[in-house]
Amino acid sequence: MIKNVVFDLGNVLFKFDSKALIKSFNKGKYNKKIDDVLFGNWSIRDKGEITDGQFISLIEKQLNEEEMAISKNILKNWISCLKFDNKVLSMISDLKNHKINIFVLSNIPLDFAKSYKEISELKDVDDALFSSQVNLLKPDIKIFKKAIEKFGINPKDSVYIDDLKSNVIVAKNLGFKGYIYKSNIRKIYNKIIKENKNGF
Repeated sequence: MIKNVVFDLGNVLFKFDSKALIKSFNKGKYNKKIDDVLFGNWSIRDKGEITDGQFISLIEKQLNEEEMAISKNILKNWISCLKFDNKVLSMISDLKNHKINIFVLSNIPLDFAKSYKEISELKDVDDALFSSQVNLLKPDIKIFKKAIEKFGINPKDSVYIDDLKSNVIVAKNLGFKGYIYKSNIRKIYNKIIKENKNGF
């Protein structure tokens, strides 16, 4: 029996597209330098080992005044620009109707971690663990083990869904049933429900 489903966030529950974010804050124009500097260093924010002030100091050495202003605006408002995938949200709602617990494990900055409970699209999430809270990044097996402990789940009756194969492999090695997400969310849902009907 599948009792739990653990979701990644970026490019699963919502689209994370650096080019689109830059265009939305730069009058529809893409800027490769901002992409390389701001998003090229984004994983530092994901790991949560420096403050936003320290991160700004890091990138402002590489950007001009206009580029820095755009970057600061993105840092302040990126969460409000996220576009959630309604098909995945619908699947989560259906899973909850089948009494399946929903969890999130994601590489994401601390500002999101602090505010995620206020995001209406994530109202059905039972618990979450974010990389910036524990200073670990997937696919490090340590963050998966911390998630298992925090959620109080058994991987053998749990599913893990991520868009990156490297993360799914680690989850499978720990006993999860893992799926790589490629816009195939309804197929994944059907497999979960079928397994619960037939016995896991």
